[in-house]
Amino acid sequence: TTTGYATLLVNGEAVSCGLAVVEGKLVGLYDIVTAASARGRGYGVHMLATLLDWAKAHSAQTAYLAVMDDNLSAKRLYDKLGFTELYPYWYRVKR
Repeated sequence: TTTGYATLLVNGEAVSCGLAVVEGKLVGLYDIVTAASARGRGYGVHMLATLLDWAKAHSAQTAYLAVMDDNLSAKRLYDKLGFTELYPYWYRVKR
């Protein structure tokens, strides 16, 4: 397992960050975040492209991620990059 972290700085301020974990030919993308005030400027695309390039350099061929169903801005970003829903996911709690 190889882990990579990235932070995108604009004028010295962090506007986007994320985590990639490579296991064999797979890379999982986690905690991809772009500041609300910086959205719509391509920073998320740049962040993901950077992480995917890094993962490819570490032998990953297929990427996966999870996103909350109501996170429409993230879903638009992932759609733009060619990600498609494989299956729904939900949290369960014991009461």
